[in-house]
Amino acid sequence: GGKFGMVGAAALTMGAAIVTGLAKAVNMAQAYDQKVYDMMLTTRGTAQETSKLIQVLDDTGVQYDTLKTAMKMAVKNGVEPNIESLAQLADQYVALKDPIARGQLLLDKFGKSGLEMGRAMIMGGDALRKMSSEMEGGLILTQENIDASEEYRKNLDELQDTADGVAVSFGNKVIPVLNDVLVVVKDTVDELQNEAK
Repeated sequence: GGKFGMVGAAALTMGAAIVTGLAKAVNMAQAYDQKVYDMMLTTRGTAQETSKLIQVLDDTGVQYDTLKTAMKMAVKNGVEPNIESLAQLADQYVALKDPIARGQLLLDKFGKSGLEMGRAMIMGGDALRKMSSEMEGGLILTQENIDASEEYRKNLDELQDTADGVAVSFGNKVIPVLNDVLVVVKDTVDELQNEAK
C-alpha cells in the first residue's frame, strides 16, 4: 500500500503540474493571439505582418499599448501601419537634425505616443527592415493561429454563457425557497423575542 500510494501521489502531482503548465501556456497564447488580432483590426495587416510589427517594435522598447495607440494615429495621418512605412518614416526622422523638428514629426504622425515611438524611429529604416526580416519563431503568427484562437475564445464564451445561464436559472429557482425559509426564520426569531419579554 505505501509504495503504491507514494507512486500514485507522485503521478497525481506530476499530472496536476502538466495540466497547470498547459493551462498557463494556452492562456498566454490566447492573450498574445488576441493582441495580434486586435492590432490586425487597426492595421488591416496579415497575422504574420502584424505579429512581426508588434515584435520588432517591442524589441526597440515600444510597448504594445503604445504601439496600438500610435498605429491608430498613424492610420489617421496617412501612414500605412506596416514595417516598410515605419522604416521610411524612420529614415525621415533620422535625416532631421533639429530635435524640435524630430519631435514634431513624431507628434504629427503618432500623436501622444510619438515620443515613445522615437525609440524605434531613431534606429533608422534599414535596422527596422533587418529586424523584421530576421524575425521568426512562435511569436510570429499565421492566420490559422488567429482563427483557431478566435474559435477558442468564442467557444469559451459560449461555455461561460451556458454556465452562467444554468447558475442564474438555479438561483432563480432557489430564491423563492430561500424567501420562504427567511420568513420562517424571522417569524421564529420574533416569537423567541416575544417569549423572552
